[in-house]
Amino acid sequence: WLHAQEAGLGDQLTLTLVVALPRLKEMRLLVLCQALSDICRGEVDELRRSWAPGGRDATFEQRVSLASAVTRAILHSDLTSLPFELGEQINDIRYSPYLTEVERKALLEMMSATPCSRPPAVPAVSTPVGRQRP
Repeated sequence: WLHAQEAGLGDQLTLTLVVALPRLKEMRLLVLCQALSDICRGEVDELRRSWAPGGRDATFEQRVSLASAVTRAILHSDLTSLPFELGEQINDIRYSPYLTEVERKALLEMMSATPCSRPPAVPAVSTPVGRQRP
């Protein structure tokens, strides 16, 4: 689909991401993983559908094309792992109808190579001087 829009568009997207991805900090990679998860998810909720051009979801071919371009970029970049936040993101990749088996397996391997995530930070609670927290 991307190639049908403009010759080489899918390759341009992939090459741009291949160069940019290794420079991204972990937080930005988490956002990338969420975006890929959204692309790969089979169903689309009504809120996301309302954001789409003309109020409709992307076609199957559009999603396959976009998922493939982003996946190729991730796999050809210098990334050794793909950080993620939620188990749902793994399931979105694992069961996506928009990825080939080769793409799916490679992405899941990169996600499994992600170091264990840190426990969530607990916000510091300030206590007045001279008082102890219970």
